[in-house]
Amino acid sequence: MEYSRFLSAYRLSKPFAGDPPALNDPPGVGGVLGLRRGVYNDGTYTLLAQSEAADMTGLVAAVFPVAAGRCAVFAADWMGRLFATDTSELDGGGSATVTCFDLAEPSSFTTGSNFHDFHNVVAVEQMDDLLNMNQYREWVESGPSPGDGERCVGYKVPLFLGGKDLVGNMELTDRSVYLHLLAEMFPAIGASGSA
Repeated sequence: MEYSRFLSAYRLSKPFAGDPPALNDPPGVGGVLGLRRGVYNDGTYTLLAQSEAADMTGLVAAVFPVAAGRCAVFAADWMGRLFATDTSELDGGGSATVTCFDLAEPSSFTTGSNFHDFHNVVAVEQMDDLLNMNQYREWVESGPSPGDGERCVGYKVPLFLGGKDLVGNMELTDRSVYLHLLAEMFPAIGASGSA
């Protein structure tokens, strides 16, 4: 199985109906068909359906104008951070690499890995760092996991407004509403994200 390493570390806890995300990279397009859309590991990682992925791609472009036309969102993590194929950053074989966009800071980083290697290597071998699992474990000691596929654990006060990166500044919230609010607020304060 093409994604056997990923699937050995990530359990599908809630599948979604709907088309797969429309990616902008031929290997990614083929790769996304090998994974089921839905919630993995009780909400730590969610492979989005096409409609939400397209909406989130628009939000990324609004906050990170340099990402417009080059990134296609396919997943979100428990904090609402978004993962996208990025055609401006290619791997050694010419495939788009995966970039993570955090609208709460806002900031971004590239994993340097294509869609396949991101899932079978980075997401498995670097899970704790990639998904901020130490903070996730701290969160679930006192709050519920965002395992329904519609919510995330967002900041009450976003980091770009001076909020602290602490569990006490976090709450379970609707992911779409939270990310749309961040995308609206950030440009309003006269700043723009960098990718």
